[in-house]
Amino acid sequence: MIIYMDNKEYVQKIESIIKPILEKLSYELVEIKIENIGIKKNITIFIYKTGGISLDDCVLVDKEVSIPLDKVDISDGHPYTLIISSPGLDRPIISNDDFRRNLGVKVDLVTKQNENLKNKIVGYIKEYSDTEVSIETKLGKTLVVERTNIKTLFPHLDF
Repeated sequence: MIIYMDNKEYVQKIESIIKPILEKLSYELVEIKIENIGIKKNITIFIYKTGGISLDDCVLVDKEVSIPLDKVDISDGHPYTLIISSPGLDRPIISNDDFRRNLGVKVDLVTKQNENLKNKIVGYIKEYSDTEVSIETKLGKTLVVERTNIKTLFPHLDF
């Protein structure tokens, strides 16, 4: 999970409250993003399920996690906005969980040596480890790329 604030304890507290609720509802917690806007906080919870996230999913999760978060006064008396969202197609593939969710998915890869987007590699994630990812190209070739050499990796969008 990616954490966007210095206070990891705050994010861990939110996660400890919502993760069991999400699992009971058959959702996966992808990310918690905290944005401070003056004294107000925006707490965005990104969720995943096979087949995608609908507006009804977001409404259900909001309903189920709002009361437990309010009961523990998650914002220490300060106003906050709770946002429930899907990771979105524009979210880069970074973590092992991202790779797991995108196995077999068509992706766009740009390596650090080949930063020109005109030369991006389009293929499918076949395997991954903590250090490498295997991409099968349109031509059936398998490329093994060191994860440290990945500049960008996103789900491919066909228009």
